[in-house]
Amino acid sequence: MRKYLAELYLARRTGLGVDTIAARLREAVEEISAAGTHVVFLQSIYVPDDETWFGLFEAESTDAVEEAARRAGLSCERIAPAACLPDAGPVTSGGRYEGRNDG
Repeated sequence: MRKYLAELYLARRTGLGVDTIAARLREAVEEISAAGTHVVFLQSIYVPDDETWFGLFEAESTDAVEEAARRAGLSCERIAPAACLPDAGPVTSGGRYEGRNDG
C-alpha cells in the first residue's frame, strides 16, 4: 500500500480542533475499511502558526483518502503520494543520533 499526505487549512476561528479532526477521521476510516476499502489513518501534524494540518494515510488510492476526508466532513486542499523515511532517532546533546552505531 502507498502512503498519502493530506493537507487541510484549519483556521483558528472555525473552532475545529485537531482532536476533533482525528476522531472524525478515525470513524470515517473504520466505516470505509468495514466496507472493504483499505485506508489507515497513521499520523497527523498540526502547524498552528500556518493554520495547517497534515494527515498521513496508508491507502489503496488517493480516492480512498478523499472519501475518508469527505465522510469526516473535511475538505482537503491537497492529497499527494508521500514517501516516509526511516526514523533516525532523536539527536543527543553531543550531536549523535541515539540508537545508531557510528562505529
